[in-house]
Amino acid sequence: MIGNYVPSGLRSGLLPALARFAREPRRSLKTVRKEARYIYLYEVVRLELIARTRELRLAGRIAPEKATAVRRIARLSSARSLAWLVARSARDLRGDSETLGAENQLTKGVLWSGQHGALAGIRRQFGR
Repeated sequence: MIGNYVPSGLRSGLLPALARFAREPRRSLKTVRKEARYIYLYEVVRLELIARTRELRLAGRIAPEKATAVRRIARLSSARSLAWLVARSARDLRGDSETLGAENQLTKGVLWSGQHGALAGIRRQFGR
């Protein structure tokens, strides 16, 4: 569960998610888009804010490896953190993730935000 929201594929890994997509691509895309928007707005933004606050409050007072973890979460929407999320979610393709697939869900949210931001920029540029 992420926050109070339970995404449809939370307990599954990458392979089961791809199998669901292959069976019903249109339905899967619609569901993923809806989930991804929610995850970005209510989870990614929240986690980034908490981590950025901790980064400021704890600067220089935490171990370097913990500071790296906090920095990574504070910048979930960055390309580097997105690559980290994808790598973590690919660690266990069977679906036996110790985090119950939270990385997959956060990845959806980050990807939605990138797509949404790019589309909004194009619309502004062309006045649509």
